[in-house]
Formats: sequence, structure tokens, C-alpha cells
Amino acid sequence: MKTVIAGGGVAGLYAAWRLASGGRHRPESLVLMHDGSRAALGGRLASLEGVDGSAFNLGAGRISRGQHPRARALIEAMDLETVPFDYRDDLWVIGQARRRRDSLSHQRSPGAGVDARLHDCAPLDWHERAWQLAPQLPGHDTSFVEWISRFVGERHVRTIQHLQGYGILENPELPLSEARRILQQHPETQHGDDWVEPRGGFQAIAHALAARLEALGVEIVDEHRLVSLSRRAGTPGAELVWRAAGRERRLVADRVVLALPPRALSPLAPGLPPEQRRMLDAVSPVPLAKLFVTFDAPWWVDAGFAVGDCVRTDLDLQKVYFRSDGACLVYCDSAAARHWSGLMDADAACPGTLRQALARQLAQVAGVDERLVRIRTVHHRFWPEGVHFWRLGARPEQVHALLLGDPAQGIHICGEAYSPNSGWIEGALESVDALMDRLAAAPVRTPVLADAGR
Repeated sequence: MKTVIAGGGVAGLYAAWRLASGGRHRPESLVLMHDGSRAALGGRLASLEGVDGSAFNLGAGRISRGQHPRARALIEAMDLETVPFDYRDDLWVIGQARRRRDSLSHQRSPGAGVDARLHDCAPLDWHERAWQLAPQLPGHDTSFVEWISRFVGERHVRTIQHLQGYGILENPELPLSEARRILQQHPETQHGDDWVEPRGGFQAIAHALAARLEALGVEIVDEHRLVSLSRRAGTPGAELVWRAAGRERRLVADRVVLALPPRALSPLAPGLPPEQRRMLDAVSPVPLAKLFVTFDAPWWVDAGFAVGDCVRTDLDLQKVYFRSDGACLVYCDSAAARHWSGLMDADAACPGTLRQALARQLAQVAGVDERLVRIRTVHHRFWPEGVHFWRLGARPEQVHALLLGDPAQGIHICGEAYSPNSGWIEGALESVDALMDRLAAAPVRTPVLADAGR
């Protein structure tokens, strides 16, 4: 049986590894094809070498030992070590006010210099009261913005987004169930959990998986983009058309695993089974931007910040982490991510544009003279489809089950985007594991192979 895995992200690599090492598929009958270079394997696991042996994770940034058992097990299986994710305490810089978590969460009346918005929306205060009521609501059908507006008032919605550090919370299409998941699964709301990252960066996972696949005999084909898919009448699988270097290549497979984001799946929709095709629009993408900024000197120490501090602000920076390697990580999504994407593009035409904007906003957050923020380097990445959230009315478990596909048809869709745990590596791994369980329960077939392009 010839199986083709489309997609070189963590879901595609992990699916190929599970199939190749599971005993039901001959490794030499597996082909993994992706549209990037070999250096780009891993997709949103992208990382660079940082400062003094650290890593700049331009995509995935952290996992929780408690919440993400599959990701932890995969890292261990690849013989990789982990290091702590630099995160210790929260600060909020809203308007002209600066407060740490302890002083803010116990503030009961506005004091001198305390922005009224910080008092009115003290996180622990509204969190505790809000989530007591949330389980009583139909979370998949209720907009978070609509619900929280009724609860604390419309004027506080943006402030809550600033306090939590996630621009997606302002999206009126975000279901309450998704907002609850976002807020309850991140370090900023899970103090005490053990958050880590792989030593050498998350892309080390992709490199380790690729090495194991090739050692098993799995072929990895780079720089091939899947442009069309046609089901075969009366037999499982599909005929695939790939484009590489301006030429087309056709390949017939008995089983196709599409570990692709929704944007890449959209052109393939006409060839998908109807029940899968109808489900593709169940999720929406969220753009993300990450910027790692290094400096001539750790100016931020004299400004009152410490290693592990996470600043959440109403500026376009959105969230700033002060790291032990002396760098700052800027993380933002939605409108703020698009803002920095525009500056990244402008910087290509007019070098220095991005640095000037970063120095200005970092100085504003710290309350220091902009001339003290002497930036050495900026490493950045904008992800148009950084993560995904389920649309209002969607039922994640039902949609995911349909997209995994029927083993008798031989076309399967898996990955982070359509996982009930979307937004995390764990979601991609869960999705692949669910597919493996489904295939393991299916009868083993021994068809005659057909190959039109190899």
C-alpha cells in the first residue's frame, strides 16, 4: 500500500513516523512531501540559534509538562533535552500605570497613579466570577465578546484583552468555549505549571523526526506543492498533482494523509469527499508575530524589570518577555501582529524602520529615554495562519472526527487547525494519534500499487 503524507509540519512528520514505525506499513511505501526546503521542515516549529546557546523559537514557544503529555513524550522519544521557559511574573502597563500581578489582583479601590481600567478589570476578580457562570452557557454558540460585554460592560472588553495579552479576545466571532480554553491553558493563567522548551529550539524536533524517517527508509521530498487531488472511482486513495520548479508531477496513492493548514487545503476541496469538504470552513486563522530583540546592554534591568517578567500592554507590543539570555521576546496576534508585519515589510525597503518602532514602544513601556534602548539585532517571523480557532456553532469533536476520514476511502485530514486542542503542538499530535487509532481498527488491505509518477 502506497501512502503519501502531504505536509512537512509537526503533524506530517509525526504521522509519517507513526506509520513507519507502527508495523502496518512498509517504510519504503511511505512518501512525505512538503512545499518548503529541507531547512523549513517543521513549519511553525521554526527556530534560530539565539544568544549563548539559547534558541529563538519563531513559531511554537513552549509546552507544559502537565497539559501536554504527547509533546513531552515526543521530545523524550527524540532524545532531546528541555530547558525552562523564561516566565516568572506578570506586569501590566496600561496607559501610564504599571502594576505587578500581586498588587493588581488584590487592588480593591483605585489608588494614586492606578489607572481605573486596571482597578475595574483586576484579572483574578473578573476571572473567578466569570468562569463560575461560563459552564452554564452553550459555549460553542455564544460569542465571548457578547458574553463578557454583558458581564462587565462593553467598555471593558478591550481592557480585558490588554490584560490577558491576546488580541483574539476582541474578535466577535470567537466562541466563549474557545476563549475559556485560551485563558485556561497558558502560562499567564497557569502559575506553578512546569513550562519548558526543547534545548536548541522546537525545530530540533522536526530535524530529529526527519532523521529517524530517513533511517527507516521513508522518502522525504522537498519543495513540492500539492495543487490538486482527485478521488479514484471504486478504490481508496487519490491521484495527486504536485508542482515543483514549474513542472507538474502526478502520483497515485492508496492512502493520502493531508497534514496541511486550511489555506493549503482550500484548493484541494473539489477532490475531497463531500463530508470532509463541508467541514473545511469550521475554523478561522489567527495571525501571529514574534520578534526576538537583542541589545548592546540589558537596559531593562535598571528600568525595574527582571528575568522572567512578562509585560502585557495596550501598545502594539502586546506582550514582552524579558529573557535570561538578555533578549526580549515580543509576542502578538491579530491586529497587533498585522501592524508589525507591515513594519517588517517596510524595513526591507527602508532598513531601520522596525528597530525604531520597537525602541520607541519598549522605551514607552519601561518609562525610559528611547536612547537607552540600543537594539543590536531583530529576528522576526509573521505567521498569517499562526493558530486557529473554532467558529461559532462548530462542534470540534464532530468536525475532527469527520475530517479524519473513512479508512475505506483513504483520504485523511489531520493537524493542529482541526484538533479540539488547536493552537498547540499537542493538538497536532492528538489529531495524528486519533487517526492512527482509526487506521489500526480498519482491516489491512493488500492492493495492487499504482504509480503514475515515480
